[in-house]
Amino acid sequence: MTANLASVNDELNSIFADYDRNFAGRPRATRNSAILSDIIERLESSIGTAKSLANGDDSIADTLKTANENLDRYLEELEAIRTIQSDSRVVFAAELAGEANRVFDRYQRHFAGANRATRDYLKLNAMADELVSIEDKMAQLVEAGVNEAKKDRGVVKEQLSLYRTEIANIKQAQVSGNNSEKVDRYAQLANDQFRLYRVHFSGKSRPSRRVGLLERMKSNLKIYRRYMNDLQKSGFRNTMNQKNIDVVSANIKMYETEIEEVKKAKAAIPVKDLAGNLGGAANEIFQSYRDSFAGKDRSGVDIELLSDLCDGLHDIVLQMKEISNEIDIEANDANLRIVEENLTSYENEYRAIKEAQGTK
Repeated sequence: MTANLASVNDELNSIFADYDRNFAGRPRATRNSAILSDIIERLESSIGTAKSLANGDDSIADTLKTANENLDRYLEELEAIRTIQSDSRVVFAAELAGEANRVFDRYQRHFAGANRATRDYLKLNAMADELVSIEDKMAQLVEAGVNEAKKDRGVVKEQLSLYRTEIANIKQAQVSGNNSEKVDRYAQLANDQFRLYRVHFSGKSRPSRRVGLLERMKSNLKIYRRYMNDLQKSGFRNTMNQKNIDVVSANIKMYETEIEEVKKAKAAIPVKDLAGNLGGAANEIFQSYRDSFAGKDRSGVDIELLSDLCDGLHDIVLQMKEISNEIDIEANDANLRIVEENLTSYENEYRAIKEAQGTK
């Protein structure tokens, strides 16, 4: 009996953990009520099993008390979720808020507190474009009387203003300093783009790669090559700077070729197969997360790797949304929700790891 009671207790703890992971602190308008219904069903079954096994044994009384209290709470939460989700506009407002929060998360990972001269302002410009789209949709909801979107819209507008100011500051910082500092800076900026290629393109299935990211990387390299050329034209002669120009030029050509190859790979397969390819790419990231982070001590894991995984999922989200806007594929829509949920969880874990490691 002891072993059976222990097993039931483990199942109850698993149920509580599933609830916390999927519902605690999450906006009700975006929650999947079917998942909560399943959690409630499992909890009711486990409570019944525990009662029959206990047979008057008081050792499980506290566990049963907690389980019954949670059951009442879960039932109330299910009703609240269904009530909120009866208005599709409120659901849409919550989804937009979630999209905006993920943009804010990327800003914190890549820009907040970082040396402006080393930042990718084209990335920040793309994030600002995302916020413009989100703010436009929120404005429509506000005009339609959805008050839930009003406060969120204000936050988005504030962040958008911040990003635009920061873009200008980054541009200015990148051309400041003496010539020797600029040589090192421009080389590092180019190296950052080379690293992105290794992380997000080298050895990856071309149909799952995002052309827009590679085009942005190519544009960045052209900007950095122009900076390098400006140094040469100013009369500053530096052998390393000239070598860097040659390396950057070679990579620009390689990226241009790869862009065409990715486009051809995407065009060569049906949209449904492309959606499946993206789902497979997401699963690879999920597995990498499980291997490197699940159950690991936060103080010893690679936070930069987790940032890369977050960025990888973001690229998949963008591509899945493109497909969703073109054609109704049920599997793609379901995968999109799963990827967005995992991305939110990974961003939360990034913050927890950052705090645990005491990193800035």
